[in-house]
Amino acid sequence: LGMKNKSSVDGHLAALMKKGWVELRPGSPRNIRLINDDLPLAIAGPIAAGEPILAEERVTARIPGAVADMYSPRPDFFLRVEGDSMNKLGLVTGTVVAIKAQPVAAPGDVIAARLEDHVTLKRYQREDERHVVLCPKSTNPDHQPIRIDLKTDIFEIAGVAVGALIGDGFNRPEYDCHGA
Repeated sequence: LGMKNKSSVDGHLAALMKKGWVELRPGSPRNIRLINDDLPLAIAGPIAAGEPILAEERVTARIPGAVADMYSPRPDFFLRVEGDSMNKLGLVTGTVVAIKAQPVAAPGDVIAARLEDHVTLKRYQREDERHVVLCPKSTNPDHQPIRIDLKTDIFEIAGVAVGALIGDGFNRPEYDCHGA
């Protein structure tokens, strides 16, 4: 792990025990036991809901695992939206989107997509065997579809949106594949 001192590990384990996440069982070959499966999930971000922005692999907050259990399917992580290219779906700056990590999507799914070293949130459409179109759903006419050539462009589906956390409540928008 790159730690030079065993006391660093002991300190981290002591903190996890104090929070009630783990239990240590001396004398057992596997002496660390997870006792709280309500693990927090990371909110990373921001993710563009406008033009793609540089992906930053940093955690900005944590959400209790119990919140993730409210979604079906259960998300693997959350992303904070920045921009207005998905405002017709209620996904605006500050919205936290629940993402199920998976490398494939169905037409009409709202996806977190990697383009080169950027990430964006858009509706996924398959144009043909070679092309994908990432469609904004915005009241702002400046946002235009992004056409991806799968033979030449670097493109990856990071995951599919399964809902959003807005303000004090939960919003699981019905993602209309071809509508607004």
